[in-house]
Amino acid sequence: MPGFCSFSTDYIGTLEDVKSFIEVLKIDIDTAKNQLRLIEAWNSYEAGDHKVTYNAAYQENKFLARVKCLGVTSSTLTDYKWEHLNTWECPYHMQCSHAENTHIWVSYQGKYRRCIRVKFKNLQYKNTADEYVNFSGMRWGYPHMIEEEDDVTYHRMYVIEKPFKNKEEALFDMENFKKSPDIEFKYVLNDIFGDG
Repeated sequence: MPGFCSFSTDYIGTLEDVKSFIEVLKIDIDTAKNQLRLIEAWNSYEAGDHKVTYNAAYQENKFLARVKCLGVTSSTLTDYKWEHLNTWECPYHMQCSHAENTHIWVSYQGKYRRCIRVKFKNLQYKNTADEYVNFSGMRWGYPHMIEEEDDVTYHRMYVIEKPFKNKEEALFDMENFKKSPDIEFKYVLNDIFGDG
């Protein structure tokens, strides 16, 4: 499913993931008004039009495309700190008490990618007063793609974590990742910070 935040990004998930996401958009009346074209694209797809397109980042894209899963693994981080660079390369200093990650290696439309879906516990960023603070609802990316429940912040879909030129590179990365995980949260956090 194509996404948009001054750039185009692919979201990866099951049909149930997409349906759940669309249902949340429909419930949020303000968001539903702004996302009517996306909701209509889903309704068309669900009615049997599997060639329906959706305009994202000023280009028409196929709304949903089949993805082949090449492999899956999980990883966990505890008391983790890192620097996130937003789309303008501006730094945010981040921390979380726990990150539960699922990584999948996929192929679709001639592309090979490692994707990530994450659940953060106590996700925080350092503000201008040099103090770590919670997000408390701040979102600059796609509506309802990132959600919060109590102290857990989670992503509804998989996002691209790392691209590859070909299948061999993807499979090589999958084997190396098991030995030495190189986890990347950039595209997850772009759905929070966007251009901000």
